[in-house]
Amino acid sequence: MSVECKISGLEKGLFEELVAAWASDAQGLGDHRPDEEGATHLHAPGSVRGVLVWFDEEDGVGVLRLAHVASRIDWAMARELLAAAHEGGAQILLANETLGAELLRPAAWGERAKQALRHDLLVIRRILAAQGGPVWLPASGWAVSVTEQDLRGEPAIVEARLASRVARYAAAEEARVIHIQHATPPRRLAVWPLVPTRIPEVDEVVIEVEQGFGTVPLALLSELLGDGLERVGFEPTVFYAPALEADDPRRLLLAGAARPLG
Repeated sequence: MSVECKISGLEKGLFEELVAAWASDAQGLGDHRPDEEGATHLHAPGSVRGVLVWFDEEDGVGVLRLAHVASRIDWAMARELLAAAHEGGAQILLANETLGAELLRPAAWGERAKQALRHDLLVIRRILAAQGGPVWLPASGWAVSVTEQDLRGEPAIVEARLASRVARYAAAEEARVIHIQHATPPRRLAVWPLVPTRIPEVDEVVIEVEQGFGTVPLALLSELLGDGLERVGFEPTVFYAPALEADDPRRLLLAGAARPLG
């Protein structure tokens, strides 16, 4: 279930300071600075959906959202921010329920998190049984696919399985995209520095080879890497490319397939 808390009684500047301190303490994965709209989407080790926070200018309140299939770590991160806001004099509203100190205690909050996770995984199982899969869980510019195979085991096992993938995707670099308008036809390239990178759907991928830089068509890159190139989003399509160490034999395959950049 998606959970949204309203945080009232704090001015915007104070709320943003509180969020910045919270994000720093959480040691989030990847870039957790506010986006262009002022929203912070924080993932930490153990996250599945992360925590999304922003200030609603129209209503004059802070908003914290936990998405469907949020992990217990996501809930714990959310509790840290809500508890800090409550201690600072804010009122916390969840649906029609006011959250006081008692409901924000770790034990009570943790039980709520476990119940929510069980419920959410049951919903995903029913969707997969009725419609097939995968089910996509969106994040900030990427997503995690969930299949029946991912849901094998107890909730804690499923949670750990999904969280390990999210940790890789969230910590990956975002590929720089280059548009070559004078080419016929125009080409769209993404730079993969052979470290964990999220790559959008492009015509070709730029890699470094012994002779300098070369390009490999994205379709060919998918063939060469096989399962190593994971789809981590749709609309738009995004892929996760892993790190390739210096002795990785796939480097030779890429070097052989690469065309000079030009």
